[in-house]
Amino acid sequence: MDRGQQRLLNQKVAEINAKFPGIRTMTPAEVKQLERQGQRIVFVDCRTAPEMDVSRIHPDAISEDECIRRIDSIKNSEPPALVVGYCTIGYRSAKFVQKMKRSAGLGDADIVNLSGSILQWMQDSYDLWDATGSRTDRVHVWGKEYCQYVPEQGPNANYKSEYFKNPILASVFPQYMDFIKNIFGFGSDKNASSSSASFVSNKTEEQRNEQRVEPRRVYAQPLLQDCPQAGNAHKDQGLEWCSKSLKRDEDDDYAHGFLDENACFVESQRLKKSSTTAHE
Repeated sequence: MDRGQQRLLNQKVAEINAKFPGIRTMTPAEVKQLERQGQRIVFVDCRTAPEMDVSRIHPDAISEDECIRRIDSIKNSEPPALVVGYCTIGYRSAKFVQKMKRSAGLGDADIVNLSGSILQWMQDSYDLWDATGSRTDRVHVWGKEYCQYVPEQGPNANYKSEYFKNPILASVFPQYMDFIKNIFGFGSDKNASSSSASFVSNKTEEQRNEQRVEPRRVYAQPLLQDCPQAGNAHKDQGLEWCSKSLKRDEDDDYAHGFLDENACFVESQRLKKSSTTAHE
């Protein structure tokens, strides 16, 4: 373990935990100890599907949506299960744990946030698994800034980091992730092999430049497809209006942006109506 890396990671994790004082946390070592004692653990990966596809901390980890669908059976399981939420560093999973405590009636004995999440898991030298259930040396860390926490010493020093080149897009509308991957690609750190960098778009730089659009507008575009009567000028106005709706959550130091989807839809309807009126 790199003590300098661990110190920096501890500082970042402490900042996150301070934002969620009502959330119970457990370290990877504590979770592994419970597993050895026979505790049934349900690992919930609170990241996007592309991140999960690269690797996860347990072969049987499930997504947030699957956890929500199965919550009744999880709550009533015998022996009782402990839900452990995790993400890259613990911020998204803390939000998930907070939501589940409020909406599903789970208590501290039922659900916890994995402190440091996948980054601490690697620092503690535990394995990662790919979507096929095989051990892997690849890890998706969401944004490039988190590559600094991937182990540089010890058993896990050979891990290859991957990340979203435009991580804020990944937090807006996850359903468009395939589109993002094709246009903007994934990045990889200096230690990544060619296979690790295979997510980067194989388009030529010239092709990418031709197709490149301002990221905020990428997500506004689908919201305006329901108003074909509006001419290009109206669509451009709508895209510009929607792009201005991209906000930053003041409580989110990790730049999780979002578009006000309902507001964009309302605006698209207004443009559609004004366009129809103009042609009557």
